[in-house]
Amino acid sequence: MCISQSRKFAVMMGKRTASAAEQFIIDLKQSWKVKTFGSQTAGTIDIANISTIQSTDKKLTLVYSTSRFIIISKLAIDDVGILPDYYIDDKISEEAWLKFILDRMH
Repeated sequence: MCISQSRKFAVMMGKRTASAAEQFIIDLKQSWKVKTFGSQTAGTIDIANISTIQSTDKKLTLVYSTSRFIIISKLAIDDVGILPDYYIDDKISEEAWLKFILDRMH
């Protein structure tokens, strides 16, 4: 992945950031120009291709994965998530998030 020569990048993340988005964050964090903001991600990077089966009475739904990635590095993500460079509580307004991020990116 090529990151622009002259720009810094802010990535917003949180508990609903999961799976492929977590892999994207890991890839982006290879660059010192990228800073992450928000809260811990979902920690579901290893599980993929979700399928469901519903009971005949429609009262139960089984959700299961049909594949799992095995990450060779010792970086534990599953059930843990990725911590941001700058923690922002999700109770803070979107306007306050944006101001906080912009203040740190300049």
